[in-house]
Parts: sequence; structure tokens; C-alpha cells
Amino acid sequence: MAPDSVIPAGGSCTDTAILTAHDMAMAHISLTTGYIVENPNLDLAASVHAAALRVVDKWRLLAGRVEVDTRSKRLQIRVPHSDRDYSFQPPLHFTTTSYRTSIELDTYRVLERHNQATVIVRPPIQYFRDPSVPVTLAEYVARNAPILSIHISTLDNCICVGVTVPHGVFDRVGFGLVLKALHCEIKGLEWAPPLDASKVLDEVWEASTDAETGEDIPSGVSVLQSLMTWRIALLGTMSHTITTICQYLWPSRAPTLRDRTIYLSPDVVSAIVKCVEDSPHSSKTVTTGDILWAWLLKAGNKRNTEDREYIAMSMMSFRRTLAPLNPVFENYPQNLVLPSIFRVSAIASSSLHELALLHRRSLQENRTLAYFRAWAKLFVPQRNPSIIRRIKRIIFLLSISSATKKLPVWFYSNSSAAGLDQLVLDPTQLTMFFNYSALRSTAQYTAASWTYTLQNGGTMFNIRLMDDRMWDAIEEELTVLRNGKGPGHC
Repeated sequence: MAPDSVIPAGGSCTDTAILTAHDMAMAHISLTTGYIVENPNLDLAASVHAAALRVVDKWRLLAGRVEVDTRSKRLQIRVPHSDRDYSFQPPLHFTTTSYRTSIELDTYRVLERHNQATVIVRPPIQYFRDPSVPVTLAEYVARNAPILSIHISTLDNCICVGVTVPHGVFDRVGFGLVLKALHCEIKGLEWAPPLDASKVLDEVWEASTDAETGEDIPSGVSVLQSLMTWRIALLGTMSHTITTICQYLWPSRAPTLRDRTIYLSPDVVSAIVKCVEDSPHSSKTVTTGDILWAWLLKAGNKRNTEDREYIAMSMMSFRRTLAPLNPVFENYPQNLVLPSIFRVSAIASSSLHELALLHRRSLQENRTLAYFRAWAKLFVPQRNPSIIRRIKRIIFLLSISSATKKLPVWFYSNSSAAGLDQLVLDPTQLTMFFNYSALRSTAQYTAASWTYTLQNGGTMFNIRLMDDRMWDAIEEELTVLRNGKGPGHC
């Protein structure tokens, strides 16, 4: 992007970044990362605000505004070349609040102890996110709101720092780049903003919708195609309608779904991994992430008397997959994560290693250019589709929606590589990290989990929409782990 000093007279002082079809799939969600710092320096708020202003000044995308392109009617980001353009003021949304209350910090000191396998309660999101911050991209457009929001709450015994961005602009890897930039500015370290490759990716998406490659169909696409029938679409829609009416008339019969956070200390994670590595048929191809996915799935289904089949969705970044096409994708900040989709059954009779290997093979088979192109054909709308193509797309989306309401869906995202806990505000004090998402959507899963490996080597699971039966089973498993016996289902 050209600096302000070389813009020709009469030229535009703004540029645009495209929001691709994949960005739009996340348009109803915003992401918040929250940090608690015990007894911090009183200048912390001023330091964070000044650092954020420097970040926005260098990374001009963050100073932009989401808008509707008048010609294409697509959403895009209007990016200013300079902070002298007062139509983009303020450059970020910065708010502070004071509360005459305290947080029970001893609850979170488990992050400093060994042999910890426990459920912890996250602080209220209002400590990290101001209520005025938009959630959806449509709200960002309507309010002409800044993309980057920072909220700081001062409590009697700590300070809470929250950073929020729209998911329709950044996925968690991109959010990690924002937090890394903020960390570098606070610590006086060098960093460089990623290049805007949104137009390049948009062209790749568009080319993929028409490409006839002759490639073998990836396994994840085969699972999707098996769900694409008129019968599933019709019966699933009718079943969901009846279920919704019954839950409205008899709300007490609807299952209670709870959101909680699990923390496993580094030694407990090591014990779970060792359990798999010591198995007779252990494979070195599985990673710690694969093993933890298998552990959580098996723990949650511990009380099932019969095997239950799931549609598993495990998120995978395509940055390295697309980097050979253009190196700029290596640090692409916007949404470039797709789900690897596969079926999981025989959970009770499968070992942790067998489930972990299933997860690893699914990622290896689906994190390919062929999968990316096939996904584009199925989900990315063409700019000028035919009537027949539009009808097929509607049938397909109805089929997928209906099938995921009929079959339980196990959603999992390993965000460890995103580095969302890398913002070190005060290394001399106890600092806790939490992740939140706000959404305006009715999408339901059997369980949705976001996993993070923390700087201390421990692992945190943020879990949404899990019923009490599964939570009770996981609590039993956590007790076994705390007793030092290792996982109860190797």
C-alpha cells in the first residue's frame, strides 16, 4: 500500500480489501481474547492504548471500515492510507470501566500447579468486551465501527484487558497476528503487518468453482456428498421444525447445554500422551493435538452403553497448502480455515490411539488443494450462477443443515498455533488468558470445542453446547486424571 506522501494529487486516499465468501460464512460472529493481570502497573491501560494506536497506524487494514460495495453489493473493507482521513476516526474502539469488586484469583492459580485436571469458570465477558462493540459484520457496517476494539476493566485486585475483532475479517490465526503486533508494540519489538492478499484469494476461490481437475474426490467431500439428497433435506427440515415446536411448547424437555472450560496441566497432558505412546500399535504420526481430540471425544462418551456415530468436523488451516500458489498466503490474516469432515463410530470399543490415528489421517487426506477446490465448488457461490446451479446449491445446503441436525456433530478446533495467549502484559504478575466468541446464530452442535496449548505447556479446552450427561462423564475422567492414574480409557 502506498504511503500518503506518494499519493498523486486528486488520487484516492483509500484502498479496499475484499471479504471473500469464506469470510462471509463467519459474518455473524466476533472473537474476544481476555487477559487478567494481577496487581499490574497502573499505567497498563495507557500503555495498551498507545501500543494499539501504533499497531493501527502501521497495519492500515485495522484502521478501515466494513462497507457495502455499491456496484457488486459485496462487503469489503475501506482502508485509509493515512490517519489524516477523519472519516475513519476513531481508528480503534477503546473503552474502560471500573468495578468495585474482585475476582477470586486463587481459582485460576491452577495454571501454576501440577497434576491439575479441572473445570474452571471463565470471568464474565463484560470485563473484556464493551456492550457497544458490534457482533456481526452488518452491525459493523451500520455503525461505521472500527475493526479493532479494546476494553479494559479495572477491578479491586486486578485489571482485565480484552481485545475484540470481527470473525468475518479474521480467523483465529489472523487474530493471533493482531495480538502479536500488539505485544511487539508494547515490548518495543520489530514486526511487520501482513500483506493484503484478499483479492488474490478471491480469485483462487472463483477459479476453483469452475475448475475441472479430474482429481480424486477427497474423503471429506465424499462424506458431504453422502448427505446430499432430497430425502434428507425434506425429512430433516420437517423433523427440525417439529422438534423446534415441541421444545417451544415443552421447554423442560429440551436438553440443557452448558459452556465450560477445562484446564489440563502439562504433566497431565504428558500422561495422556504417554498412554498412547505406550500402546502396542502406537504410531509416531499422531500428534498431541490428535491425542487430545481423541481423549475428549472418548471421555465425553464414557457413559454411552452403545456406540454412537458422529459427523466430526475438525478445523484445519490452508495457509501452507496454498502457499505454493502464492507465498503471501503463508501469513494470510483473513479466514482461511476449513473443516475436515469425517464419520466417527465405535468410540467405546476404539482405543485412544485408534481414534487419534483416525483424526490424523482425516487431516492428511483433506488438507489438500483437491479438497479446497471441491469445497469451493460446493459452498462458494459463483458470481453469475445459472438457475439450475442455484437450485442445486439450495438443495445441498438444506441437506447439510438437515443432516447435521439429525446426526450428532462433534466440532473441534485446535487453535494452539494461533498464539492467542502470546500477549504478555506483565511477566512479573499472575496473568490468565481466556477466549470468548459472541454470535447471532442458531447453529447447534452436539459439542463444540476450541483447544489452546498455553505457554506453560498446559492445555485449555473452551467447550460449548455440551449436555449434562457428557459433562458428568468428563468430570469422572478428570477425577481419574487428578488421582494420577492416567486416562481411564487408553
